[in-house]
Amino acid sequence: TVTMTGPRGGEASGEGTIQGNALQWSITRTGPEGNQFTIKYSGTVEGTTMSGTAETPRGSVNWKATKK
Repeated sequence: TVTMTGPRGGEASGEGTIQGNALQWSITRTGPEGNQFTIKYSGTVEGTTMSGTAETPRGSVNWKATKK
């Protein structure tokens, strides 16, 4: 289970998998006009860093996260 905080606040949950250092998950969010959309994330874990791409309704976006 994945829980994420959005850029405007609010949390969304989804399901995902980890196999070796590869990970993927999806989150369904509600837009400002009440419409729902799904973002599909995929990437890899290397040490204390995760990075990959997010497939959104508007196209692909690169992401990166570092463990504190």
